[in-house]
Amino acid sequence: HIAAKFVKNNDIIAIDCGSTAIEVIEALKDRLDTLTVVTHSMDVFLRACRYKNFNIILCGGFFDKNENSFYGDFAIKMLEEIRVSKAFIFPSSISLSGGICEHVPYLAQMQRNLINSSDEVFIVADSSKFGKSSLVKTCDINPKFLYITDSLIPESVKKIYKSNNIQLITNEEV
Repeated sequence: HIAAKFVKNNDIIAIDCGSTAIEVIEALKDRLDTLTVVTHSMDVFLRACRYKNFNIILCGGFFDKNENSFYGDFAIKMLEEIRVSKAFIFPSSISLSGGICEHVPYLAQMQRNLINSSDEVFIVADSSKFGKSSLVKTCDINPKFLYITDSLIPESVKKIYKSNNIQLITNEEV
């Protein structure tokens, strides 16, 4: 996965939950030997704990079986105590007017805390999620974030984001 190219050995990263998160952790295992991963995703945890010298911090709390991830005050308190170099967020939707959004309220809160605990933020979403809105706003579009998507995003959308000083890259550009 393209997002894995931004991670190097010995990084301390946070990984959100979702199917794209699984793709990213799988790609990291093939590229790296040593990594520290902070996550609230049981899927990411179960994969990452099998790999080489990966150190895993699972932010536990209440468990949502549908999302296979943890949330709530306990998980948030853990994130408030942790600092990572890079956070990888996988939202439900992204739009210039609506911001970065999530369909599950507690996931938006977890994403906010992951973003707040990180030096660099990578927003990773397939092209079908751009220009849409979901139930809960995680945060506004931020020009300091790097937005990563697939090569199916229309050139016109890329130009709009670029004209708004948003760095949007696709797998063909890395």
